[in-house]
Amino acid sequence: VGMVVVVGKESVDKALAAMAEGAVVLADPEMEPFLGDAALYAGPGEAMDVLKGLAADDQFVDDQRARGHEFCRHRASSAAVTEVIGRLFFGGEEAQ
Repeated sequence: VGMVVVVGKESVDKALAAMAEGAVVLADPEMEPFLGDAALYAGPGEAMDVLKGLAADDQFVDDQRARGHEFCRHRASSAAVTEVIGRLFFGGEEAQ
């Protein structure tokens, strides 16, 4: 499979850095509104099933890496990062 990085909602910067380097990111479902299809999501107890699925499908892994990289190149602006941090930690308000 290569590299899979598992991140929680406090690790937006790590998720973006990992995707930019070609890793598949497995994230907290709370991050989906920001990361969309650029990451995969798993709640408690679901991560192992997602990882098994990745191990069984090399083409999906390659496609997911491409989605993550494309997201970083075109949609991960500093304004977007500030917005998601505000939503995740401040209940919808922008980070100050």
